[in-house]
Amino acid sequence: MVFGKLRETGGKYLTGMEYRTILFMQSISAFTGISRLLRDLRINHSEFGRIVLSTAMVADGTSFGVNLFALVAWMDWRVSALQGVGIIGYVIFMVWVVRPAMFWVIKRTPQERPVKECFIYIILILAFGGYYFLKEIHMFPAVGPFLLGLCVPHGPPLGSQLVEKFESFNTGILLPLFLFFSMLQIDGPWLANQIGQLRHFDGQLYEALTIIIVVFVAKIIFSMIPALLAKMPLTDSFVMALILSNKGIVELCYFLYGVESNVLHVKSFTIMATMILVSSTISPVLIHYLYDSSKRFISFQKRNLMSLKLGSELKFLVCIHKADHISGMINLLAQSFPLHESTISCYVIHLVELVGLDNPVFISHQMQKAEPGNRSYSNNVLIAFDNFKHYWKSISLELFTCISNPRYMHQEIYSLALDKQASFLMLPFHIIWSLDQTTVVSDDVMRRNANLNVLRQAPCSVGIFVHRQKLLSAQKSSPSYEVCAIFVGGKDDREALALGRQMMRNPNVNLTVLKLIPAKMDGMTTGWDQMLDSAEVKEVLRNNNNTVGQHSFVEYVEETVNDGSDTSTLLLSIANSFDLFVVGRSAGVGTDVVSALSEWTEFDELGVIGDLLVSQDFPRRGSVLVVQQQQNVACR
Repeated sequence: MVFGKLRETGGKYLTGMEYRTILFMQSISAFTGISRLLRDLRINHSEFGRIVLSTAMVADGTSFGVNLFALVAWMDWRVSALQGVGIIGYVIFMVWVVRPAMFWVIKRTPQERPVKECFIYIILILAFGGYYFLKEIHMFPAVGPFLLGLCVPHGPPLGSQLVEKFESFNTGILLPLFLFFSMLQIDGPWLANQIGQLRHFDGQLYEALTIIIVVFVAKIIFSMIPALLAKMPLTDSFVMALILSNKGIVELCYFLYGVESNVLHVKSFTIMATMILVSSTISPVLIHYLYDSSKRFISFQKRNLMSLKLGSELKFLVCIHKADHISGMINLLAQSFPLHESTISCYVIHLVELVGLDNPVFISHQMQKAEPGNRSYSNNVLIAFDNFKHYWKSISLELFTCISNPRYMHQEIYSLALDKQASFLMLPFHIIWSLDQTTVVSDDVMRRNANLNVLRQAPCSVGIFVHRQKLLSAQKSSPSYEVCAIFVGGKDDREALALGRQMMRNPNVNLTVLKLIPAKMDGMTTGWDQMLDSAEVKEVLRNNNNTVGQHSFVEYVEETVNDGSDTSTLLLSIANSFDLFVVGRSAGVGTDVVSALSEWTEFDELGVIGDLLVSQDFPRRGSVLVVQQQQNVACR
């Protein structure tokens, strides 16, 4: 409305076509550029990032429709009709011919196998063909490959293979070259002269800045209104509007195409390229300052096992990275906890690496039925836990799939743990051994980093589970499950004892509490911590004399050790006597119990004693569960 007449007549320094181009490019929210910005800011995986991505996609689709309408309104009807028919035909060809063909290719590709190279080359040819087709009908040619990219089914095998082949080449070589040659078009001396004329409120830069500022302010205001109506906080609404108003590589590409098409003069391009440079420099810094994603995962309640009363509802969040983790987690749940009672809620999340897809995906499988034979990210997980649920009908079970970048998976876990108010989060250890425990089958560094990130800021207590296959289980005459809780002192050990207290409700569990007492009390907990340690031990031993037939729930053993060598010898002597060892992550740290052992620790996430139990020097029969009490809590 403000620049209505100027779009036709032009201003003192800008032509009508330049007015239209600047107005249109300032108004749109390019999905590709916004997605790149969110990835650089590392918030594309958050709930806020998903909302912004969805908004950008809707806005990009709307601007595409507005552009078609503007072509019809502003250009000769014969030319605009030809362009309209051309772009509609191209979309129909992509949606009804190319996309079904891609699904046919995926169906013909064996599972876990790459797509044939010839199909990759055909897609590459189609991308070039789409570019030149739109160029021939005098439309922005980059829309052609963009629409083709939207038609490519995400993830493996096709989407991920395209990313693996071209992402490094595109971002490492083509993109820097494009930016370099684009900036060569800038007329630096003329721009410096125009900056000097701003104080006189005159010049081409002043006229262009008037348009840019008016549209930018209008866009900020009207982008915030629906967010505020949806009860989004004011700061988040402003950050969202700022992200949607950011300009980047897509707009620069369009302006460069305008110069090549003689729609924009080089001086106008100089102004717009400089504005993009300023925007892409200032906006990320401002957004990073205003939006702190880590504060979203602070818990304002104590969510740990110690704070739960015996008999209260247990809420577990179980993480699965690979199919090999399924049996271990199911065995731990089935053998260690009282599943015959209806007080356990279990939330299972399958974490899948994000490849060949721009935005992360979070799927709830409550309404989805797993069918054998169908290709799915989480087919094995769904079937296994669905059977587990049918066997233990009293347990409440919900299944989820999260497709995310491994660097940000921990934040997806935080979000679900907070949403479901979980008290305990179980993570699988990143190393998987062979059945005879002699060979490492998988050692995933990315999964280990995800586990470490979870431990740093989890909103509830965390356990890392090292699963060991029990080769002798069939020869056991007793159905009991032998659990040893190693206790030295400290909050993590108290949480491990609290977990053992929950396991005692299962009549098949024999719990042994092994308390390691250093000969010298240097470094041991004192004062309030010591009182809490004693209280937790007494709480566990309260059921020491309770029996069901000949079954004793708890056995309490105290052992005095002089140093880490004594601890290692003692644990080695009992390694084959238990099916599961439960130990606090910080157990014995700073005391003589682990003296000299800490220097040989290989996996910090397991703590000193936990690392000792999974080392090569120990018989690999008993599984290990390393527990860390909730750390990230706003109240104490």
